[in-house]
Amino acid sequence: MGFVLAAAIAAGACGGTPVEPQHADSLQTEPRTTNADANRTPADVTSWRCDRWRPVAERINPASQVAVALADDGRVVVSGGFDADGEPTAQAEIYDPTADRWFALPAMHHARIGHTMTALPRGRVLVLGGWGQRTRAVGTRPGARVPYPILPGEPVLDGEMLNLESRRWSPTAPLPAGRKGHTATLLTDGRVLVVGGTAARVDGFNDLLGVPRVVSQKLRDVSLYDPSTNSWEQSPPLEHALDGHRAVRLRDGSVLLLGPTSNHTVALRFEPDEGRFHPVTYPDMVDSYQRSATLLADGRVLLLGGDPQSRVAGKPGAIFDPVTESWAEIPEAPDVNGPMGDQASVLLPDASVLVTGGGTRPHSPTRRVLRFEPRSMRWSPQPKLPGPMYQHAALLLSDASVLLVGGQLRTAYRCGSLHRE
Repeated sequence: MGFVLAAAIAAGACGGTPVEPQHADSLQTEPRTTNADANRTPADVTSWRCDRWRPVAERINPASQVAVALADDGRVVVSGGFDADGEPTAQAEIYDPTADRWFALPAMHHARIGHTMTALPRGRVLVLGGWGQRTRAVGTRPGARVPYPILPGEPVLDGEMLNLESRRWSPTAPLPAGRKGHTATLLTDGRVLVVGGTAARVDGFNDLLGVPRVVSQKLRDVSLYDPSTNSWEQSPPLEHALDGHRAVRLRDGSVLLLGPTSNHTVALRFEPDEGRFHPVTYPDMVDSYQRSATLLADGRVLLLGGDPQSRVAGKPGAIFDPVTESWAEIPEAPDVNGPMGDQASVLLPDASVLVTGGGTRPHSPTRRVLRFEPRSMRWSPQPKLPGPMYQHAALLLSDASVLLVGGQLRTAYRCGSLHRE
């Protein structure tokens, strides 16, 4: 175990799948591909090409910072986020790639931002966590000058399950603790692994403003939700609290967890049979903040991006081999100066990875699109985005096109097709 040099990888030293569930990674992080897509080889597919990014049909509820899930029937579900007034919304809609059309869904029971959506079998989508309405005046003293918000909202404990056939939301058992910034990963046995996130709590009172003093708190919580019994089971907590981390389900059913703590990066592997995490070696020279994690066709994991403000500069990412639990450095991308965070990555049918948007400076996203070939360890430029994008999702659709939706986008874009010779 250790950090393997890229040269050794190129020579064949490395062996050979959101997050998203991908992100049933959860965004929220495994590659959003089917098993058939992941097992395709260059012999099956000559190449994937994108000529120009085109907007899809106009969304019904153009909220930003939405949660996104690719359902098992190939449609895309979008929920929550910030509405035009900057308030969390409960609105939801679904995109049919075949018809290039959005259809409204009934609103969720709770407005949410920072929640996860996990696609489950048999046309179900699980929504967990998030923070709700910011304007609810609760706990204020008489004469208070401002309402009491838990910024950016009150934690939502109740989960919700969407049945795509009936188009109805049903409440699920409440989370052990309300949160945002967590991961929710579908396991092979049908349970959902929920890790970390940020909760909010009241800590005293602000006499000057006349409102409770609210502080956020990162969580060490590890919980398992069983949809078949609508119940939660607690696992041993993490040693370090995590928020904004990444989770990827590996081919053997275990889950790789990567995330930043206050002073270092944590790499862990969850074994469902044991119900606990064990540590994995992680290279100190690569930070994990604002990165994307993509399950490759050979079962390894590509970690890309990084904190633009990190002291660790010029390290674009690494590849994790779950068999040897070792890491391989990858070459720097062309024309990228320093770590690039908040980008979206997706595995393509030809086993390469498309990387879209993000930025090398905080809140300064780019139109850049790059393609990484894990076998040759090479980067290549792709057609630029219509505008700067970050914190969005990239989904591989059934026709091999890639859909970009979410983040700061109120319009979704699509590009790509297969070309055989």
